[in-house]
Amino acid sequence: MKRVWTVFYFELLLYWRGWLGWAIAVIMALFGWNIAPLVNLANPFLWEILCLSFGFLTLMLAFMTGNQIQRDHQLRMDGIIMSTAVPTTSFVLGKYLAQLLTILSYAAVALLALLGASLRTIGTPYFSPPLGPGVVTLIWLMLVPVPLIFVCVLMLFGISLLRGKRAFIFVLVLLIWIAPLALVDRISDVFNLPTPSLLILPASPQAPSNSLLRLDAAKRLYIEKLSNDGVLHFTPADWKELTHLYQSTVIPEHMTTTFLLNRGLFLALSILLFIGTTFILKFQRQGRL
Repeated sequence: MKRVWTVFYFELLLYWRGWLGWAIAVIMALFGWNIAPLVNLANPFLWEILCLSFGFLTLMLAFMTGNQIQRDHQLRMDGIIMSTAVPTTSFVLGKYLAQLLTILSYAAVALLALLGASLRTIGTPYFSPPLGPGVVTLIWLMLVPVPLIFVCVLMLFGISLLRGKRAFIFVLVLLIWIAPLALVDRISDVFNLPTPSLLILPASPQAPSNSLLRLDAAKRLYIEKLSNDGVLHFTPADWKELTHLYQSTVIPEHMTTTFLLNRGLFLALSILLFIGTTFILKFQRQGRL
């Protein structure tokens, strides 16, 4: 573990010593701050907006990972690293954990900015009061960590295999994120990584799906309180009721067997990709690849 910690610390030091890492943190804060009005705009589709927002957040962070191999090559450290006595598994694990911690930190910055900016809309016409940190954080935990765990090791695997050529792996990541939305009626939620719990409107309004009906109680409460001019007339009791609906109904109903299978599948794939990355680096150190 000492060697893992050494690689981990060295990676974090290299990443955060420059201005780029801090600039990305500012961008993530601005992202969270600017989606807060959209999330809190008075409408009955809060769940869908949060799902799409967090899905887009993980896609942005996906393109910020996997540059460790390319950076080592540019700094001419790859030859030195390959010749060290650090075991390959420790080397890969240290690099992976450092990158994962970094992008999870970025996602947490966006979440905190979203929660903070939501306070601006309290008492403002056309905006609903924020659901509070508990509900939004639970949705964040459902939709953000596993995609980042997967994409972090996927990028490391692909760029290690292709020796720093990132274009192909970027296209693959884009397909993984975008294809489920385009093929929502043809692909199982088990394979939908970014937003497996997203409620999609049915193709035919006359035949609503069961998933569309899950938020009926919450949506009816919204619609009943909206006046003709779009102002939301919510009392504290109304908002307490809506928050309770999300905590007791909406979130638990989305923790389905399919959702858990989805998360288990991509965590298992992450382990396999990590093992594959270890073998690739091992063969490269031996000059066999």
